[in-house]
Amino acid sequence: MNDRQLVTIGIIVKTYGFEGAVTVKVTAGDTTEPKINEPVFIVIDGIPVPFFIRDCYYPGGDTMTMAFDDYLTTESVLMFKGCEVKHE
Repeated sequence: MNDRQLVTIGIIVKTYGFEGAVTVKVTAGDTTEPKINEPVFIVIDGIPVPFFIRDCYYPGGDTMTMAFDDYLTTESVLMFKGCEVKHE
């Protein structure tokens, strides 16, 4: 993990819908939409933890919607609110 360069996408600001999606406030100026089935890293207690993307929607602007494999309810992603999201 030490040799990876992780780039910040943004911060999870809220849940989205009822199927475990989250809204990310994009902080990077040149962010591209992460690819499905590839990992992003949610920083939990200072440690980047990999999560695989189930669905992602980024129309541009300052918000992106993401859903993660195996997280299918609002309750399952609620703990990620306020966490930073990064990618390689």
